[in-house]
Amino acid sequence: MVHARALDSDETSMRGMDSERPVASILIVDDDPHLPTVVSSLFEQQEARVRSVGLASAVAAAISEQVPHVVLLDYLLPDAAGLDVLEQLRRDFPRLPIIFLTSGTTGVTTSQAMKLGAFDCLNKPLQYGQLRQSIEGACTHRIVFESPRVHHESVGDARTFPLVGQSEAMRRIFKQIGRLCNDHQPILIVGEPGTGKEAIARTIHAAGGGAVDSFVAEDAPTLAEAHLHELFSSDEISTLYLANVDLAEARIQFLLCRYLQSASSSRYVGRRVRCRVIVSCDRELSHSLAKGMVRRDLYYTVASNTIEVPPIRSRRVDVPLLVQHVVNSISMQLGYGPATVPDDVMQVLMAYSWPGNVHEMICIVHRCLAESGGCVSAEMLASELAFAKHVLRVRPDESGPEIVTNWNQFVGQRLIAECEDVYEQAITETENHVLRIVLTHTSGNQAHASRILGMTRASLRKKLRLLRWDPKAL
Repeated sequence: MVHARALDSDETSMRGMDSERPVASILIVDDDPHLPTVVSSLFEQQEARVRSVGLASAVAAAISEQVPHVVLLDYLLPDAAGLDVLEQLRRDFPRLPIIFLTSGTTGVTTSQAMKLGAFDCLNKPLQYGQLRQSIEGACTHRIVFESPRVHHESVGDARTFPLVGQSEAMRRIFKQIGRLCNDHQPILIVGEPGTGKEAIARTIHAAGGGAVDSFVAEDAPTLAEAHLHELFSSDEISTLYLANVDLAEARIQFLLCRYLQSASSSRYVGRRVRCRVIVSCDRELSHSLAKGMVRRDLYYTVASNTIEVPPIRSRRVDVPLLVQHVVNSISMQLGYGPATVPDDVMQVLMAYSWPGNVHEMICIVHRCLAESGGCVSAEMLASELAFAKHVLRVRPDESGPEIVTNWNQFVGQRLIAECEDVYEQAITETENHVLRIVLTHTSGNQAHASRILGMTRASLRKKLRLLRWDPKAL
């Protein structure tokens, strides 16, 4: 069950970093005397505070003086290996983004650093543009986790829920946010419904120093021409977010394009457009362009800065972190206090494909926690997820899985949804069922199960760890 403890009255939320600037404090752990000068020059306009230490033994004192927003850590220090320092920092400061600097001669060190939780790995000699983007992305990542200004207090849906994830796709998005937050060029965000496109827009707004009440979100298909004029004439809006721009009427698309083109001049509207414009759509805008749904001039105006948001099924490595964050946030909102997610519940959540993405996860977790008083069992959650249509089918008369027999339907549904990992889903589907059936047959005896499956016990244990299964509970 998900258990939530009562929230003590004297508990307060974590204080966030000041998001007026995306970069504020950088700690360099490297014995290269020139690197601090290089980093300082890259962020001279932001007036970033750059500190450096050349020994691993000096890191603790430097962080005690001031916890930085990002750490640059070299792979080899005079008194310690960088990987050892990385592991210790991740243990002591799990939310501190660390950029690991490697020699670039082998991918082994990079792979190990990423497994230990490094935000990014950069090869020496450093490319300064890449270094800047990585630092900006890391600081944006810190803002997302710790700044109360990034999002509304409500966690009712994916539009206002914080961005969470450590997958390569999410790290790429954080880097893009860091690069674009101070650039007032139009931005296009593309992703399936419920993936958090508006949350990304709000993060860009906050990372650029925008006030919460100066962010305005509108649905482009419902916009009237007069209202569009009002929005662009307002001095109180610093970021305007327009969802479903590909479904807007042709006249609105024309006006929007003219407004965006007037951002660098005073023509057409009689005044300079001051607000940043972020638009979004649920499908690739190029597809809508090919179908004649989007004006060509609008497409080329907004498509130069595009952020692609992956669905949950394409970043399953983020599910445990995302689930814990959703459960914990909603549990606290309901007054139950911080909650933990046990393995059996996480197993159910990991097996689900989340076609509604973050929005669906928030709705289901909220309903389960509200109805159960803060204690959610795996059985209750499986029922709520309507598993009959997804990976594990829970029957009313038994708890065992039912193997998918209609593979045409299984693959066909994913072709309609334009999935890009159908093979991986099919393999996962088969493994889930086969492993569960065999382990149930052996009453959780892994030695017996491994002989039946024709694999080593080590391979079986590895698969069980990835699936977060407890054979004894089968």
